[in-house]
Amino acid sequence: MDGPIRSVSWVSAKTGQQPVTEAVDSNLPKVAHRTPTIRSRSIRSGTSEPPKPKVPVSLARRLLFPNLPPTTPLPPILTLGLSEDDPTLVELNKELYDFLALALRAFVQVWWGQITPRDRDLIPQITRVIIHVIQDIEQRASSVDLSNLVLHQIPTLVDLHVNDYRVAAMRMGTAFTNTSPSPTIAGLFHMLQPHVAIQTNQEVGTPIISEVYLRQLVENILKLSLPPEDWESETERCIVREILACVVLGNVFKKLAQPWFLHQIILGLLKPPSIQPEVSSAHQRTSSSRFHVPSVQVLVIFVLSAMQTISSLALTVISTFQYIMTLTHAANRSHERRKRPQRKDTSESIMSLSSSLEGKIETPTEIIPEDMANEDILLPSLKLVGDLIQVEDRLPINTVLLLLRLSSRLCQPWLEKLIPFMLYRIISPMSLIGAIQAGKRALFPNDGWPGPAPAEPTIEEQLLLREQLEGRLSELCQRT
Repeated sequence: MDGPIRSVSWVSAKTGQQPVTEAVDSNLPKVAHRTPTIRSRSIRSGTSEPPKPKVPVSLARRLLFPNLPPTTPLPPILTLGLSEDDPTLVELNKELYDFLALALRAFVQVWWGQITPRDRDLIPQITRVIIHVIQDIEQRASSVDLSNLVLHQIPTLVDLHVNDYRVAAMRMGTAFTNTSPSPTIAGLFHMLQPHVAIQTNQEVGTPIISEVYLRQLVENILKLSLPPEDWESETERCIVREILACVVLGNVFKKLAQPWFLHQIILGLLKPPSIQPEVSSAHQRTSSSRFHVPSVQVLVIFVLSAMQTISSLALTVISTFQYIMTLTHAANRSHERRKRPQRKDTSESIMSLSSSLEGKIETPTEIIPEDMANEDILLPSLKLVGDLIQVEDRLPINTVLLLLRLSSRLCQPWLEKLIPFMLYRIISPMSLIGAIQAGKRALFPNDGWPGPAPAEPTIEEQLLLREQLEGRLSELCQRT
C-alpha cells in the first residue's frame, strides 16, 4: 500500500498537478483501445434491426393452455372424419376454444382468481375434462342413424305432442275443467302428459325448465363419458356440470321454450318479401287496360322471347338433371363409405369406457323394430304434415299427400341413400360454426362478457311477430 501512494505523491510534487487528474488522463488511452462489445456496437450502429413485434396470443391459449409453446397448435377438439389441416375444421375448433375460454373466464376465473390468484392449473384441468366429454359425445353421435332420428323419431314425437295438445284443448270448458282456478291449456296438457323437466306453478321470471333436471342430465352424461380418475374429482365434475347445465343448456332451453323466440328465428331465416312483383303486376294491369293492335315487329319479338324462354327452361331441366345425377353418385359413394368398418380409436380411455358400457347402452339399430326397416322413410313426416293441416276435411291436400306417399314408396331405395347424404351435408362444420358464433353473441354480448338479458317482447309485440310469420308463410304458399 505504501509504494503506490508514494509514487502518486511524487508525480504530484513534480508536476504540481492534482493526482486525480493524472490518474484519469493516464487511463484515457486504455479506454480508447478497448474492443467494443456487442452491446456497444448495436447501440452505436444506426442500421440495427428494429425489435420484432410480438405475436398476439389468443385468449384460449393464454387461459386454457398457459404452458403450451406459442408455435405449437392447439389440439383439435372435433375431427368429424376430416383431416386436421382442413381449413373449415381448424376454424370450427378455433370457435369452440373461443367459446370455451369465454365461458370459463366469465363463470370460473372470476371467483377462482379471487380465492387463489396464482393458481393456473384448475382451468386447464376443467378444459381437459370438457374436451374429453365433447370428443366422447362426437364418437357416440357418429354411430347414430341420423335419418332415422330426423325422419322417424322426431316426427313421431311431435305428432304425439300435437294430438295431445288438441285433446287438452277439446277438454277446455268441459266438466273436466270445472275447478277453481280454471286451468289453462298448458296446465291441462302437463296434467295429462307430465314431465319431470317442466316446472308448474312457477313464479314470474323463473325458468320453465327445471335446473335440477338439467343438472341430473349432465351428471349422467359425465358419468358415461368421463374416465374413473376424472369422475372421482368432485370439484372438477361440479364445475363442469354447472357450466353445461346452467350456462349452456339452461339459457338455450329457456329461449327455445318461448313461442316468440321460435317465430323470430323462422322470420330471420325466411327472406323478406319483395315489392317488385307487385309493381310489375300493377304495370301489367295498366298496360293490359289499353288495347293495341299487334304489329309484325311485336309478333317477332314475342316469338323470339318464347324461344328464349323455352331454351332457358330446357337448360334449367338439363342442369337440374345433371345436378341430380351428380348428387346421386355422391350419395352412393357416401353410402358405400358408411358401410365400411369405421376406423379404430387409439385412445385407451375411450376404448376401456366403450367396452365397459357395451352391454349397458343400446344402439339405434337395437331399438328399431324389424318392420320399421321396410317402412316408408317419409311416412312419419307426411303423417305429421297431414295432422298439422287436418287433411281429413281437405280432399285436394289429402290427394297430394297420397301421391307423395306413393312416390316415396317407389323411390325408397334412392331416398334411403340420398336423404342421409343431404342430412350430413346440412349438419356440416360451416353450420356448426354459425351456431357457435350465434351462441357467443347471445351469451356474451358485452365484448366477450355476459351482459344483461335482453328485454322480452310484450304481448302485443309477440302477437305481431306471429302475424308477420303467418303472413310470410301464406305468401310463400301462394307463390308455390
